[in-house]
Amino acid sequence: HRHSMATLLLRRIVAAAGAPSASKASTAVRGPAIPYSVRQHVSTSSVPCLLNNSKNHSLPRSTHVGVPLRPLRSFSSFRDTNSQVSVFAIDDEPTMWPAYACGALIAGLYTTCILLKRDRFIQRLNSCIEPATALGGLSGRESSYRQIGGLLLAFCLTQVPAEELKLRVLEADGLDRWSQLVGCFDVGVQQIALGALTGLLEGQGPLRAFREREAWYQSLTQALPPLLHASDLTHSPLSDPEVFRDTLRVACILCTHPSCFQPEQGDNWLYERLLEQSAQVLDMDASSALEWACLASAASADATVAKAMLQSDTVKRWLVHLAAPEKADES
Repeated sequence: HRHSMATLLLRRIVAAAGAPSASKASTAVRGPAIPYSVRQHVSTSSVPCLLNNSKNHSLPRSTHVGVPLRPLRSFSSFRDTNSQVSVFAIDDEPTMWPAYACGALIAGLYTTCILLKRDRFIQRLNSCIEPATALGGLSGRESSYRQIGGLLLAFCLTQVPAEELKLRVLEADGLDRWSQLVGCFDVGVQQIALGALTGLLEGQGPLRAFREREAWYQSLTQALPPLLHASDLTHSPLSDPEVFRDTLRVACILCTHPSCFQPEQGDNWLYERLLEQSAQVLDMDASSALEWACLASAASADATVAKAMLQSDTVKRWLVHLAAPEKADES
């Protein structure tokens, strides 16, 4: 009702302003004409006053000037329009947080590169590689955030494709400490430790340094047996695809060491059991058949391991399956 009254009153005001004021009588009846500039700046707050004076058909003298007159649709439409204008004003403001985030990231990377040049910093990171820290951080037990952060940063160092950095990590007892984590009977910890070992021994420089250290070979051979203790294959760590693939890669690296298959080492049983259990895993998941074939080819250099491979039905089945068709026909 208020909307209709305001519309009707506005029409009468416009009609009164546009009518010719020829005689004083008509001016006295209709009231003085309202200039066009005043009509364009009539405030919406004067609508109640216009409603009260609708019988006089004239605009009060106490009208507010300076606010543009909008179409009289509804008061809710005025509120919606004002809210939209405020939203647009907020969106137009520039946002600086991406620049601040990029600056902080660049500063952090620069600081990390400076710290990595110090051997003491790498030794402190390797000191965080402990079974208690890994089990506490991954199993939800209480452990300091500093030790967990150091463990994660030490793992990231093993994945950096820089042979000089890997050699420095190896010299700081990195291989021995990651080998200790493989002995933890936790699949998550073993997966991280094996991933770190394969990352450290990737490249010609780290492999050359590994072949020159007999102590590193013994550390790895002592780390793999906990992966083979499970009697049931479903509960074995090798049932995890990542653990299985990294274990085969580490075993292939071990076969390239000069101390491998030496009588004083007594490590023939390790490769025999690893080949037999891994062949059973291939029956369920054959995605790591290439790594298994490389290990079988390297381990067959020892006569004892080769004889054990021919005595295992599972190993013989996979050897025939992976052999070339023409060579299989000749045999």
